[in-house]
Amino acid sequence: MLRCRAIQFTVNETTRGVVARGCPQGGVLSPLLWNIVIDELITLLNDRKFLTVGYADDLTILISGPSESVVCDRMRAALIVVEQWCTDHDLTVNPAKTELVMFTNKRNLGNLKLPKLFGTGLALTREVKYLGVILDSKLL
Repeated sequence: MLRCRAIQFTVNETTRGVVARGCPQGGVLSPLLWNIVIDELITLLNDRKFLTVGYADDLTILISGPSESVVCDRMRAALIVVEQWCTDHDLTVNPAKTELVMFTNKRNLGNLKLPKLFGTGLALTREVKYLGVILDSKLL
């Protein structure tokens, strides 16, 4: 399972091996290691008043505001934090797997300036599946 992988560690100032990036999928320690890594981002976002929850490899940022445009502005600010953290840790987020849903009673959201993630525009979806539960944009 761990063929062609190496690790770097230091014992008595002696370094061995090479660093390989990532956690092996299906590895016994992979979920724990990922939780240790992602906890820093969750804490960083929560400290900046962006309600953020994580489960396994899913991360959800919950933004509220008095208007849809304010929500989009706040989401842009949160995504800047995510992008900077990812850059600092040599990680990326796949914008194609990132979903944006707006829970509102309004039928027409007009011409909202939707946020981007790593330069890729995020599309507004009508529903999102989170932990097996479908959350529809008309839940309110």
